[in-house]
Amino acid sequence: MRYHDPCVPTIRHNGFVMAGETDLDAALAAADCAVVVTDHSWYDWAAIRRQVGLIVDTRHAAI
Repeated sequence: MRYHDPCVPTIRHNGFVMAGETDLDAALAAADCAVVVTDHSWYDWAAIRRQVGLIVDTRHAAI
């Protein structure tokens, strides 16, 4: 699992630490699926749809 969000560079929870991917294209190239949990306006949703075969969009941002 990987994530990309410039607003959240690192996730820490109950001793778990995960650093976000700084390169969105690299993260998407390695992905089987993308899960959208925020609707940041700076993402190019059309480009993301072209790079990833499956998107689970919980925010209706990538439609």
